[in-house]
Amino acid sequence: MAGIISTTIKEGNIAVQNREVVEELLGNNEFEYNKSYTASGDTILLSMLLLGKIVATGKIVKLDPTASTGAEQPYGFLWLGLEPSVTILNGVTNSNLTVVTKGKVDESTIALPTGVTLDDTVTGTTRTVRDFLSDRGFTLVTCEEQTSFTHS
Repeated sequence: MAGIISTTIKEGNIAVQNREVVEELLGNNEFEYNKSYTASGDTILLSMLLLGKIVATGKIVKLDPTASTGAEQPYGFLWLGLEPSVTILNGVTNSNLTVVTKGKVDESTIALPTGVTLDDTVTGTTRTVRDFLSDRGFTLVTCEEQTSFTHS
């Protein structure tokens, strides 16, 4: 059963974000820490964003199934814990990011880059993004809320 936690991120005295966090990670998850992302333009990255990894640099990037740099194959999901997103300013590299690299994930919580679907074919293959995630050790599941409240 997924737990729900509410959090409010504040800037000064103004609440700017309210997020209910449902447990996106459902078991047997593995992580890689201190991964780097360099922004070209001010960039907002959502928690559970599907990522690729540039072979030449090892840096993580938004998944792009049409690329040929390594960014075309799913590497993992950005994990921000209770934070809904992180903003990286133009030209800045954030080297403290965590990526989920294996395990069971609630498919409804995945954030896909604009224009990308799990059923897109990866460049140079006949296989889909979903196929590559399975090969990396991800199990995507659909979760339904099963909580019910009864009063007698």
